[in-house]
Amino acid sequence: MPGIVVFRPVIVQRYMARQMLAPIIASVAVLCGPVILIALLNHLPGTALRTSLAWIAIQGIVPTALSLSLPLAVGLGITWSLAHLRADNGLHAMFAMRVSVLALCRPLLLVALPLVAVGYLLSSVIAPRSVTQIQDVMFLIRNNLSVVLFHPQTFYTLGDGRYTLFFDRKEGEEEIGGVIFQETQKDGDTNLIVARAARFESRNNEQHIVFAEGTLQSLGADGLAARTTQFQEMARPFGQDGTAAAPKRAWRGLFELDTPEFLAVRAANLASPRLRTAWMSEAVKRFGVPLLALAHPLAGLVIVLGWRAGAGRRVLSPHLFCVPIVLLHLVILFGAESVTYFNAWMAWLVVAAILMELVLPLALLVRMQRRAV
Repeated sequence: MPGIVVFRPVIVQRYMARQMLAPIIASVAVLCGPVILIALLNHLPGTALRTSLAWIAIQGIVPTALSLSLPLAVGLGITWSLAHLRADNGLHAMFAMRVSVLALCRPLLLVALPLVAVGYLLSSVIAPRSVTQIQDVMFLIRNNLSVVLFHPQTFYTLGDGRYTLFFDRKEGEEEIGGVIFQETQKDGDTNLIVARAARFESRNNEQHIVFAEGTLQSLGADGLAARTTQFQEMARPFGQDGTAAAPKRAWRGLFELDTPEFLAVRAANLASPRLRTAWMSEAVKRFGVPLLALAHPLAGLVIVLGWRAGAGRRVLSPHLFCVPIVLLHLVILFGAESVTYFNAWMAWLVVAAILMELVLPLALLVRMQRRAV
């Protein structure tokens, strides 16, 4: 009839869903930024951050950072939106218009379920393929000779363990100073070189390290027959099989396997006590953590609706309602990562915690609905 305002729950629910998206996007940016930066600083020397390797590493880190932080971002964004709506008395107005408790789940599901699917896409498809890039960069830094990639006062094991390099300082873009270099030959003999300086060169399509002003000490495989020689300059061929080509990794981690490959090696890994924990830890992070993008918002809704601001109590800031969500997420992630270091049974505890966070809020919401009727 003209002049009568008809309340449409669908319009309100769509409005609530749109209001939830902005805090989620902000949470993703706030959470992923520091994670990516810390990962870069931990995996790459400072000098490599100014090279193209940093961009390759970022491409490898971002999907993994997103897959682990997206569920928390969804939980924080939706919980904050609901708490903000409560602080503005928006929820009270909706209940006065006969909006049910379970009806509040609809905008939550409208936002959370697609992001759960995005989380599974990241953890099961994109992240395993992308993490290979950061692993290749780390392997290249440890095994390929380039002044740019080395950091002073650090021991580097190179060439499949045949070479050990240490230097005190950089004396330019192409030269290092205070060099200690140990080489183990195929017959077991060891050469120890201590030089004032060294530089890396490519000669006749082979990598060489050229030492200046130092001493060469040669030891037999039995540690006897030591010989010491002084030199002004000495070049040693160096590289993967004596070539200048960048070394290639001969291994792949479980976290790099596509999901079909990961499931295919399940039986072999579970049969080994050493590999069982690593496989189960990766399985929890790959298949369990994305579900938190639904569990966290449901838990947040229960916390917001369950808080009773009785007489004389201050209205809580929306940010405080987010604290339990952060704690839950950190405990579950810590548990999933700890499976590798403790026992496989811990994986089942983490799975139980995820399922409990999913089922318990639903049960409490149904109970609230029945009480409201």
